[in-house]
Amino acid sequence: VKCHLKPLAIAASATQSDYTRLDVVLIMLVTLYHKFSCPDLDQTVAKAVLCSLEKRWAKADCPVFILAVVLHPFLQLSCFSPQNPYRQFSTLWALVQSTYHRIALVEPNNNFCKAFHSYVSNTGEWSDEGMSLRGHKEQAKKEKKPVNLLQIWRELDFITVGLIPTLNGTSGLIHLALTLLSVVPNSAATERVFSQFGIIHSCLRNRLSLEKVCKQALIRSNMIAQYSSIHHVKRKFMEPDSDKESATQSSSLSLTTASQVTSASSSSS
Repeated sequence: VKCHLKPLAIAASATQSDYTRLDVVLIMLVTLYHKFSCPDLDQTVAKAVLCSLEKRWAKADCPVFILAVVLHPFLQLSCFSPQNPYRQFSTLWALVQSTYHRIALVEPNNNFCKAFHSYVSNTGEWSDEGMSLRGHKEQAKKEKKPVNLLQIWRELDFITVGLIPTLNGTSGLIHLALTLLSVVPNSAATERVFSQFGIIHSCLRNRLSLEKVCKQALIRSNMIAQYSSIHHVKRKFMEPDSDKESATQSSSLSLTTASQVTSASSSSS
């Protein structure tokens, strides 16, 4: 039972995360397909899972998921086998043309094609050094957060403040990547917000206005996202060493005062 449920539990956890993207969903589907293709598993269960995966993939927008993996700077074409047809530039370019026309309602031009070819070839400004992948990875490791792929792509775009942005050429490729990698393929975050609404707008606080409930829910969500919890931590006004020092000083002062009082009483007597 564990061998059958563990991959499903891992996939469910990964696809319900706040950082889930389209490429994560596709990788999880492929991982499950390989896991349940193992002949050591119960074939009845394995066939049912494989059949379910194939049905879901048939109903999915396949080009969008595939391009999300390709436009992942750390993955690109590494997930595809050498004999896979998506290793051919012509096949990938056909996906890009159809998908970008649906998103931007324009046909990608020759500069777009050159930029995409340089990207999948990992050359020029689209190389690992040109995209500063190592620096972004180290920064994310220091902050203990996933790498912000959107930030990587934004830094490659031209500064268009005060200008009319173009939706073709290099900017078109960046626009396509930002669009696909910004898609959140689950409703977990929305469900968490509804749960926060239920906690805030309780029976004892049912007269709160909608605006105040929304503001409090936003604050709680941001606190959970930044600190992973909103439980209060006990405040410490003094360090343990300072407490000992203050206790020692107070005891010495009390002894000095007591000795002074004793000496004064003896002299008066």
